[in-house]
Amino acid sequence: MSGSARALARTLARPVALLLTLLAAWGVWRHREAVTASLQALRDPPVWTLMALPLATAASILLGGVILKRLLRDRPLPLLDLVSLNAAATLFNLLPLKPGLVGRVAWQRRYQGVPVGTSIRVALAAISLSGGVLAIAVASLLAGRATGLPGAAILAVAAVLLGVLTLAPRVGRVAELLWWRSLDLGAWTLRILAGFAALGTDLSGESAVALACVAMATGLIPVVGSALGVREWVIALLAPSLAGVEWEQALAAEIVARGAEVAVVALSGGAGAWRLWRVASRHGGPAADASAEHPAR
Repeated sequence: MSGSARALARTLARPVALLLTLLAAWGVWRHREAVTASLQALRDPPVWTLMALPLATAASILLGGVILKRLLRDRPLPLLDLVSLNAAATLFNLLPLKPGLVGRVAWQRRYQGVPVGTSIRVALAAISLSGGVLAIAVASLLAGRATGLPGAAILAVAAVLLGVLTLAPRVGRVAELLWWRSLDLGAWTLRILAGFAALGTDLSGESAVALACVAMATGLIPVVGSALGVREWVIALLAPSLAGVEWEQALAAEIVARGAEVAVVALSGGAGAWRLWRVASRHGGPAADASAEHPAR
């Protein structure tokens, strides 16, 4: 794609992303009575949901940093810096166009000496890991439906097998990365379960995993990704067929979960941005490309 074509794509992407986010917000406002009625059940949520919702989001942020560390294992980058970078990027990715990803690439190039090409390959690898785990999850759910066994249990066994395969000499690294990403899917599943349980609805393990797959897949959508309002409507529209619940109830549950998520992301992202600012101020200038010092193995 030529430079002019990329510029045109970025120019068109901005209004499209903003329009989709505004439409999602308008949809919530238009059906506010039905959503408000579902939210009435939030008056006395189970105590465990109040703990699980923020912990699930915090776990995803931490796991994202760990996966970034493992993908850049040939570079001596502190794990705390990468977790802080992922937290700050997650905060800005609540906006359309995923500005957090762009900021992460720019920061790593300037202060960690990671070439842009390497950062892009790492981002694509992370997307591939999500796709691989989603494929395993969908296959597990389908196997459960075909055999009558719990699909969530089959997925748990698959995760254990991935853990065992990390010891294998040839496929160990890929298995390890998929295992870390499967833990991230587990955090998403906990988030879904807690969000519905807070409103008095107990989902089956299979339904929670299915909606967690939807949530994770939505984050992979170009331009909008995890922008506010988009994931809520995707889950609400698919919940009746995947989990057998009314869309209003699913939307209310996702709003509750998103509220806890935004609170955690704001705190962790703010703390991460502050740490990155401290690192940048101590650094004093652009880092040299470390590729020559730490060649790929």
